[in-house]
Amino acid sequence: MSIIGLCHRCEYRASFLDGGARPRYQCGDKGKTVIGCYMYLPVIPLVVSPLKGEKRPVFGPPMIAGRVEPVRVATTKEVKAVAGKVKGGILATWVRR
Repeated sequence: MSIIGLCHRCEYRASFLDGGARPRYQCGDKGKTVIGCYMYLPVIPLVVSPLKGEKRPVFGPPMIAGRVEPVRVATTKEVKAVAGKVKGGILATWVRR
């Protein structure tokens, strides 16, 4: 897998696309992405819920998984950002508090 840039996997771009503000001009430039950034933040997870009447298991195999809908963005009271060294770099992600 080749990753061209950070912006499409960053919370600041996601927030901008959802109608929020952007800390830097580049964070909202939908036609571009950067390969180096000092603002990178992994995307904050969403709280989701199965669609009404859904009987299939959610997050199962793709062909049989049930459909979900977004409820809201998780809060920093529910999740916290963590970073740790892995082979070749640093892994930044969110974990449940």
